[in-house]
Amino acid sequence: MPADFIRVRDTRTNQILPHTVPRAHLKAFPHLREVPSSRARTEPVTEPVQPADGVPVTEPETPADRGKATPAKPIKEPAKPEKPKEA
Repeated sequence: MPADFIRVRDTRTNQILPHTVPRAHLKAFPHLREVPSSRARTEPVTEPVQPADGVPVTEPETPADRGKATPAKPIKEPAKPEKPKEA
């Protein structure tokens, strides 16, 4: 089972950590608290989401609609060898 990663805040510095941590870290590190926005993301949506009145709903573009794909550029010369490291 994969670990559930969440955003946390350090209560000692009152700063949000720049990376997510496994939920199990909350037990191991009592100074960490889950960020409320992280909790909101995990709550299931119970009501169906409807578009606002007067807002047109459009389908996203498919790759074929965006135009022609650019072809890959051909390789004209081989890669240069790396220089040996001097110790």
